[in-house]
Amino acid sequence: MGARIIQLHKEIQGGATVNRDHVNRTNSRTWVKVNEDTKSAFWRKVFVDMHGGEFVKQGKRWHWEEVVEKETPKNCYIFQDGDGILHEVENVAKFCRDNSLNKAALYEVISGKRNHHKNFKFIEKRNDI
Repeated sequence: MGARIIQLHKEIQGGATVNRDHVNRTNSRTWVKVNEDTKSAFWRKVFVDMHGGEFVKQGKRWHWEEVVEKETPKNCYIFQDGDGILHEVENVAKFCRDNSLNKAALYEVISGKRNHHKNFKFIEKRNDI
C-alpha cells in the first residue's frame, strides 16, 4: 500500500493527475477525481497535502479553498517598575509569575482601573506584527 501511495504522489507531482487550477472547474479531470471518483476522499487528502488549503462541502460537491494564514498581531505591554526600569511584556501571565505579581491586578493597571500594582506602572501597549 505504501509503495502505491508514493507512486501516486509521484504522478501527481508530475502534473499528470491533479491540476490545482482546475480543481473547482466542473467536469475537469481534477474536479471529477476529488468529487466523483471512488477514491475521492483519498484524492482530496493528497491534493491538500500537496497544495494546502481545504475542501468545503457545498451541497453534494466539494469545493477547494486556499487557506491564507493571517498573522495575529502580538500585544506588547510596556511597564515601568519602581526603579524606573522599562519592561517589554508579551506574556502577562508569565511576567506575573516571574515577578510575584497578581495577574488580575496587573490587568486592572493595563485597563486604567488602578494606577500601579506593587510599583509596576503601565506605560503603553504596542501591537507588533
